[in-house]
Amino acid sequence: MSNSIWSKLVLPLALLFVFALFMNLRWEADGFFINLATEIIGIIITISYVNWVLERHEKKKWQTTEERVTNRLLILLNGIVGGIRNGVGISPDIIDNRVLVTGNTQAINKEIMRAAIEIVLPAIYQQVFLLQEKNWRNLAENLQNANHQVITFLEMFQNRLSPFQISTLLDIQEKIERSLIFYETFPELAGVPKEKLPKTKTPPEQLQQQGYESTVTHLQNIIELCSRLSRTITQNA
Repeated sequence: MSNSIWSKLVLPLALLFVFALFMNLRWEADGFFINLATEIIGIIITISYVNWVLERHEKKKWQTTEERVTNRLLILLNGIVGGIRNGVGISPDIIDNRVLVTGNTQAINKEIMRAAIEIVLPAIYQQVFLLQEKNWRNLAENLQNANHQVITFLEMFQNRLSPFQISTLLDIQEKIERSLIFYETFPELAGVPKEKLPKTKTPPEQLQQQGYESTVTHLQNIIELCSRLSRTITQNA
């Protein structure tokens, strides 16, 4: 039962029911108050039943739509993780192709997240430090695209998402933005060999090292958040 109906209708009627019973104990009034209490109970039962029927109808009406939104959300998470994998230069061969060809969205999502947690996540640190300039551009483009897709998804479907899903997507979007800070602030340092780094007030090697480590941390956070959200969705499906 919705909180609105409970607080605005059922609760006041329940209080009136208690009041009627109390008055009946103090003053029988030819059964007026006991009859009133009986009528109130009948109204509460009727309201509860009608509300249950309406909620069941509403849930059934939206069931197919919610399934489609859920599938789109899993595809979005697959794309985010896939973009990171591609951006840091890890081959798609880590994903079992036998699962991909099934076309089962949930099975594909589980396989992609398994590979991300077991293979991509531990390798990110080393891979980021190996990226060349063109690879950094590719990673940044993938992350910018993922950021845009998350924002678009929230704008389109936030009314059909749970608070946890919305909160996690906002966390993912925030981590994506943070993972781009180094490249967008110091693009001339990203992927540049140490001997070719431009001179800066702060030693460029230090800026580069800190930027790489910060990017790694945020990329790892993104994968962990995507995996957590995926796991919650598939467990509740």
